[in-house]
Amino acid sequence: MQALFENPDTLFLMSAMLCLLIGSGFFSASETALFFLSTDEIQAFQQNDRHSEQVIVALLQQPDRLLTAVLFWNLLINLTFFACGVVISGQLAADGHRAAAGVFGVVSLGMMIVFGEVLPKSCAVIFRQSLARVVSFPLAFAVQLFDPLAPTFESVTRSLRRVFWPDIKREQFLHSEDLER
Repeated sequence: MQALFENPDTLFLMSAMLCLLIGSGFFSASETALFFLSTDEIQAFQQNDRHSEQVIVALLQQPDRLLTAVLFWNLLINLTFFACGVVISGQLAADGHRAAAGVFGVVSLGMMIVFGEVLPKSCAVIFRQSLARVVSFPLAFAVQLFDPLAPTFESVTRSLRRVFWPDIKREQFLHSEDLER
């Protein structure tokens, strides 16, 4: 494994992978924190004057837009993370360290699963309100960066829905009056 630390290019890629792992954790935790907020918590945010809570409420008013942006950025980050990992594994294998290349691939996959997905989502469920406040501004910025791409994704989604599920209809939301009846 010492071969990992001998090449400056490998060190740069490993540093990039660490940053990407943090980015993946950010988007995974953000998604969970915002979508796990209860109706009562969102209403409390609406009544509060904190700017971060108003940003959360605004983001959640368009949940499809928010979810699509979060999933886009998380996918882009994860693909870049694994591309860096493939390059490092390839360099290790080319240098004759095939076992190290395999171990690196498995360890990087495990790190992405644990530190990029499972741990951030688990923490976000527990600390959803405070985490939602912390991520509100960077998340709103990421959603705005995605907005120019959104129409393309919407048209592709609509087209795929027409091809594969032409008869699907949106479900009606269940209202409290329906429950009383």
